[in-house]
Amino acid sequence: MKLVICVFMGESETRSGARGAASVGLAEVFSLHTYRTSRSDERDERSYFFDTLAEYQWARDAAGLMPTSIDQLVKPVIELCEHYDVVPWELTPAALDRYFAGPGKRARSTVLAKISKIDAYFTFLEQRYAGEIGCVQ
Repeated sequence: MKLVICVFMGESETRSGARGAASVGLAEVFSLHTYRTSRSDERDERSYFFDTLAEYQWARDAAGLMPTSIDQLVKPVIELCEHYDVVPWELTPAALDRYFAGPGKRARSTVLAKISKIDAYFTFLEQRYAGEIGCVQ
């Protein structure tokens, strides 16, 4: 089963951009990811992780953020996951604490900003992927 985004054309616009009476119907279908029903291997989970990052970035882009701001939103997530060599849904609160008390220790304001960005990504995961991530664990 795939999650799809459907984009519908308006009555006065066709896909080619010509004006006139167009039939209202399905114009574009984008497959973002496959619903996962069984335990995935590590490579599939990493691929899935990067799919979620891409969709998160796309959602932030659609909200009007600048590309450099969007990149800064995901850097702490990638940094933390690379340090522990896990996908984000396998991180624990203790691992996060250990990271920011050790190798990720920075100025208080920097740590708070990074944690805020990580929290925003996890909120996105919960809203969009909670059922699917629960299936792969």
